[in-house]
Amino acid sequence: MFFPHFEVKSVTFIYCVFLFIIYIIEEIVHAANKSTSTWGCTLYNFGAKFTYAISKKGHIHRLLLPIFLHSSFGHLFWNVLSFFMIGFSIEKAIGKWYKYMILIVFGGIGGNLFSSVISPYSVGIGASSSLFALLGFQLLWMFRHWQYLGPMKTQHLIFIGLITAFAFLNGFLGG
Repeated sequence: MFFPHFEVKSVTFIYCVFLFIIYIIEEIVHAANKSTSTWGCTLYNFGAKFTYAISKKGHIHRLLLPIFLHSSFGHLFWNVLSFFMIGFSIEKAIGKWYKYMILIVFGGIGGNLFSSVISPYSVGIGASSSLFALLGFQLLWMFRHWQYLGPMKTQHLIFIGLITAFAFLNGFLGG
């Protein structure tokens, strides 16, 4: 199965639907203001991470809101696909929907805070910081339950390795 433990009534599915709705709203607002605003300004107005606004203007919301914003349909697609590939399984492993939601939200905030320190002059958006929190959880879970994974050990390690390599390559090429 391509999306293990897929469930419509799950935080993962609802979060991903919410991401699509927010992206559609971003596009509509940008189209309505295209003559006076760039895409970057639209994302900034929606709450994109920008360290100066966080540290000098007190825009703390810019640590949370970027986990709901995306720069393009491709960006959104790959984030949602990644959430579908690992999110349902992690949500099931955690057991409680609110604990999983806490991981997504605080993982995203932590990632955006880290990004603000490492790259203070860039605008940041996307659910990748939350996705990396899930990958970190999956890695820790794998090592704690290594003996129970059976033949899936190799697939899990390859998947995490590929996602991590893709993310670093993407960041390297983008930087």
